[in-house]
Amino acid sequence: MLAPADVLPLLLSTVIFVGLLVAATLLWAAHRSRKDAARLDLTQRLRVGGPRLDMFLDDPAQTPLGRVGRIVATWQERAGKRPAPVRFVFLCLALALGGAVAGGFLLRGPGMVAGVLLGWIPSLLLVFQAQARDQALTTQLPDALDLMTRGLRAGHAFTDALRTSSRELLDPLGEELARVSERHRLGKDLRDCLDDLLRRNPENFDLRLFCAAVMLHREAGGNLIESLENLANTIRERMIFQGKVEALTSEVRFSATVLAMLPFLVGTLILVFKASYLLPLLESPLGHVILLGGGASMLCGGLVMRVLARVEA
Repeated sequence: MLAPADVLPLLLSTVIFVGLLVAATLLWAAHRSRKDAARLDLTQRLRVGGPRLDMFLDDPAQTPLGRVGRIVATWQERAGKRPAPVRFVFLCLALALGGAVAGGFLLRGPGMVAGVLLGWIPSLLLVFQAQARDQALTTQLPDALDLMTRGLRAGHAFTDALRTSSRELLDPLGEELARVSERHRLGKDLRDCLDDLLRRNPENFDLRLFCAAVMLHREAGGNLIESLENLANTIRERMIFQGKVEALTSEVRFSATVLAMLPFLVGTLILVFKASYLLPLLESPLGHVILLGGGASMLCGGLVMRVLARVEA
């Protein structure tokens, strides 16, 4: 059996080797993703008037990560990032591996299990960014619809009103409308441009209503100005109602946050003022099991409280 003095250099050598391997792989993946993105962007711009050309990462068979790469690329697009699933997956694996090595060195087996959870941090951040961007799209959409109706009333075509709105609005909606307008100007059918908009933002119900109203007017006719005005008013009224719901449920959500953070605060205070009380949990195998069980229970309880505090407006 190796002595502790012999284990530490071996462990450090392993960590350094794995870190260099992951770094080299990440650099290679970043280089490949930049080349592929530039090539595909040029291909999309040159292939005007032809059949619909989906983005490279829409087809799982064309990405080295398969279905996982497609899911990651979709979330990255929803968050407003350039799709780079290979780099993202390797980042998650590197964090999970580093956390497992550090946790195993500090707390043995249970520490390795807890360290692997670090690999979920980039995924959680990506989901939060996608949700925030989706909310920003919904918030900007009524103003965009107002700009379009003013342009239509002035006698402009819908595509001109769409281009004007994309120039006046800030990101993220300004960027999305600019992509639709630019691709349509280069010869792509408007339906395909709107389908791409919905594919990049699959969970935004208001954008789906907007695209449906535009395509319905294009195929069946009708008063597009009135439809867009009614849609803008409906979105604003729902946002006001949602704000009232959030105000009424703020106490429940704040209580859930306090209850979720309370064990960590109390544990930190005990560790600072009387660390001997927590040593059995940190040193004994049974204490490790208790910590893992308590953490899992707190996670489940936090998710349950989050679901109870959520009200669909």
